[in-house]
Amino acid sequence: MAASIKWTKVALEKLAAHVQGAKSSNYEITDPQTAGLKLQIGTTGRKFFWFRYTYRGEKLAVRIGEFGPISIEQARAAAQQHRATLI
Repeated sequence: MAASIKWTKVALEKLAAHVQGAKSSNYEITDPQTAGLKLQIGTTGRKFFWFRYTYRGEKLAVRIGEFGPISIEQARAAAQQHRATLI
């Protein structure tokens, strides 16, 4: 959907819900500023921040929280904290 956008509150609010009846139930966009931070948009239009990473060859993810109650800055800080625990 949105290949690469600048993450601002307004830009993320404008992202449309995932298409009903699609092969997957959601889509993700990647934060261009913070490695591993994703925003997942579902068919209902709800948006959740995720931190995705690989640890010892295994792909893992941590759900940070819902966009709205959690700001972009808070999600970035949480992703950086999670990344710091991997070192």
